[in-house]
Amino acid sequence: MDEIIGGDMDDWILDTFNIPAVTNELGEHGQYINSWQVRSKEEALKICEDNTPWLEYTYQKLGS
Repeated sequence: MDEIIGGDMDDWILDTFNIPAVTNELGEHGQYINSWQVRSKEEALKICEDNTPWLEYTYQKLGS
């Protein structure tokens, strides 16, 4: 049986297991879903580097 749900993997996890989940979205302030795209390898690496501190913080909290 196929389940029809809207959204991302977090919606499926909530529907299937009844536990909250999140979807991370990385980007720069002012970039919106309809117009945002990574235009270069350098831009992708900068986005990852800029977001590393809060990702590491989240990983530490999940591991504790």
